Amino acid sequence: MQIAKSLSGDRRSFRSSVRALVAGSFGAILLLCVGPLPATEGRAASSLLQVQSQRDGLHVTVVARIPLAQQAKIPAGKLAPEQGERWLRLVVAAAEPASAAEAMLGEYERRDEMLMFTPRYALVPGQRYQARVAWGVAGAVETVVEYLAPALKPAPATQVVAIYPTAAELPANQLKFYLHFSQPMRQTRAIFDHIDLLGPQGRPVEDPWRRTELWSEDGRRLTLLIHPGRIKQGIQLGNLLGPVLEPGQSYTLIVHATMLDANGRPLGQAFTKKFRTQPAERTLPLVKGWRLAVPRSATDEPVRITFPRPMDRALLDRMLTVRTERGENVAGRIEVRSEETVWDFHPHLPWRNTKYIVAVDPRLEDLAGNSPQRLFDAAFAETEAVATTLEIPFQPAPR
Repeated sequence: MQIAKSLSGDRRSFRSSVRALVAGSFGAILLLCVGPLPATEGRAASSLLQVQSQRDGLHVTVVARIPLAQQAKIPAGKLAPEQGERWLRLVVAAAEPASAAEAMLGEYERRDEMLMFTPRYALVPGQRYQARVAWGVAGAVETVVEYLAPALKPAPATQVVAIYPTAAELPANQLKFYLHFSQPMRQTRAIFDHIDLLGPQGRPVEDPWRRTELWSEDGRRLTLLIHPGRIKQGIQLGNLLGPVLEPGQSYTLIVHATMLDANGRPLGQAFTKKFRTQPAERTLPLVKGWRLAVPRSATDEPVRITFPRPMDRALLDRMLTVRTERGENVAGRIEVRSEETVWDFHPHLPWRNTKYIVAVDPRLEDLAGNSPQRLFDAAFAETEAVATTLEIPFQPAPR
């Protein structure tokens, strides 16, 4: 066995030295990267295969040089995962054979004579990975680069900072929960394996979630959707498995500490929300049933709407807008309180002595997904929107 070392003269490259092991008897070329480097400073590998890292060492791109004989077989531009995985894979280094290891999710792209792979998620700190390439040409050996993701420096653990709705009593046809985190989270379907719903006697509810990732743009809020097929009446899935929630029962939603944030760190601790179910809500949240409190003119007091039942917390941020009589939007700040039954709009500038309108988006929902114009749980034939007012006029009171 021949051992070759490739060391850079600069200090930063030295700590990320590469050892090349050519093991012909094993039919592979193995290159080991000890610690990451930014892509502009150093690369783990050879001219055949490289793992290029950003400064955090957890976001990488794998680059493989395509042999001349294979270049005509690989289309330029973006490739489907099943195309790219034929030649290039990034896997977690483990005891099982590499052929059995599952390729990481990500994007493949052909650029000139290079095939590139960028993982969808940051690597897990302290985990060892293998980039593997084999071109399938006669006599070719598999080239393997091992990459050790660096351990993270100590930092405060990510926390669950809120779960909505905040009420302790929810309708039995509750549609969704919003999980808010203090830091961006790792976005993967495996997230659902770290969330449990315990029913009466502490027994887990079987398969309660619709396993669709619904994240906010900043990765800090997950919309957890109870499967609609187990809420709507007359749906086969609900008939087979029954509803997720039954009226008059106690439940516990658990977010386990094993859930990972975007940097691969587990949560600081588990988070639980206990609630009890009430009868299902199958009436429209009609605007005429809402109570309006008018502010005084020439003040920045809020205009307030009080709902007879809790509304969807996330939708309250964007489904109610204040406008002037001429249709101009009024700038201001929204505050939601009292278990999502009170909506306050604080204007940036004092109210004028003129007429205003609170405009209601027809997509605003209550906790069961009912909107002012349509029931979520309605039968399939009931598709026509209910004619109802979607505007609340008001004029500030004199001081």
